[in-house]
Amino acid sequence: KGDWEKASKLYLQSLDFEKKRYSLNGISVCYNNIGYLVEEHGDFNESLKYFNDALRIQKMLGDRNNVPNIYLNIGVTYMDNGFYKEALEAFQNSLQVAISFNLFKNIVAALNNLGSLYLKWGDWNKSIEYFEQAIKKSKENDFFEGLLHSYNNLGEFYSTKGEDQVAYDLYFHGLEIIDKVNDDYLKAEVKGNIGKILTQLHKFSEAYPYLIESYD
Repeated sequence: KGDWEKASKLYLQSLDFEKKRYSLNGISVCYNNIGYLVEEHGDFNESLKYFNDALRIQKMLGDRNNVPNIYLNIGVTYMDNGFYKEALEAFQNSLQVAISFNLFKNIVAALNNLGSLYLKWGDWNKSIEYFEQAIKKSKENDFFEGLLHSYNNLGEFYSTKGEDQVAYDLYFHGLEIIDKVNDDYLKAEVKGNIGKILTQLHKFSEAYPYLIESYD
């Protein structure tokens, strides 16, 4: 809801409770949540400190599910702040752990993030390669959220290249499965991108309802 101060206060209270219980897993989860919150509000170094503290604990506990997620958060933080080599290392670490334990959702997330990273880096061949791998993996496992992310990311890729019709087709592939996904933020992003691409194609009356739905 955008109440950053209240969210921060509650996360810190939660962290205090977990420390009193000596719950290492709970402490790590709190560190990860606080790191995400801090990153969203621009404190790059503080965010990385929390994420690395969370990662250190999860490695010690041997938690195979949380380790790849924390690596992703570290990678996104680096990527958002222009540290692409560091982001690459974090995403690759996430992918390696996920492959080791056959965690297909984490594999798809790492592949999508690697695609986004190479898009920002300007290596379009590698970017499209990772997005297509993510699509294949999502289809194999009926992972609709991951698939929607991939279609959206690949649509943005082709939109960046000025290939609006290809982007249009990819966004509408995503629209076909959007009702199978619960992530409202992702749905808003996809519908906003559909509205944007339709606008670029001068289909203004078709674009309008998608932009309104995205805004709502």
